[in-house]
Amino acid sequence: MSSAKGETGMRITSERRNARAVLALSGTFGFSSRVEFKAAYDRHLAAPDVKEIHIDLHGVQAMDASAPGMLLVLRERGRAAGKRITIGNEQPLIKEALALIAFYD
Repeated sequence: MSSAKGETGMRITSERRNARAVLALSGTFGFSSRVEFKAAYDRHLAAPDVKEIHIDLHGVQAMDASAPGMLLVLRERGRAAGKRITIGNEQPLIKEALALIAFYD
């Protein structure tokens, strides 16, 4: 398990469970955390033994307008790499925002 907290105030904890990688986010998810977020998921996209990347949003208290876009980019990159991308444990307002952009299709 690895953990990183960037200058953005968002913490990302990464854990592998067999073929599933879990990225647990906490704090504010937004544009200022894009570099840390991309670095966290890129290594799992490149790992041939990872079949699913799960984003755990339980600890995210707020997100700016760029966060849903970052999740959509991850979903598209995951599909291109043959990985399943899932999201869970969202706070109700964050779940609503993601539903508005049709993330749960």
